[in-house]
Amino acid sequence: MHGGAISTLVDTVVVPAVGQAYDIGWAYVTIQMDVRFRTAIVGQDAVAEGWVEQRSRAILFCRAEVRAADGTLV
Repeated sequence: MHGGAISTLVDTVVVPAVGQAYDIGWAYVTIQMDVRFRTAIVGQDAVAEGWVEQRSRAILFCRAEVRAADGTLV
């Protein structure tokens, strides 16, 4: 799986975690994203989980993990 696709999944999976604290229609954007790849995903689905680690008045810090369908951390 292409690294850009995995990065997009990371950016997308934190949206529900971020959005739960705001009313519908609130606009928010990614201002920085660091991705560290550990291994490739080949011939498997990617499964991601994201959560908020720190929340301030204007900025949130999120974390996400992506695993291959067999559970390998990617």
